[in-house]
Amino acid sequence: MRAIVTTEYGSVEFSEQQEIENTVIQSDEILIHIYASSVNSVGWKIRNSI
Repeated sequence: MRAIVTTEYGSVEFSEQQEIENTVIQSDEILIHIYASSVNSVGWKIRNSI
């Protein structure tokens, strides 16, 4: 499975796409597939410490 992994707090320089192992789901858990997401300008400014 591909995932965007953030290694440190800060700009996108600390985020990278990685291949990770598929998650094993337990009987009391669910797996949610996110098809798309977005970030608004306030979230972007908080993320970049502006």
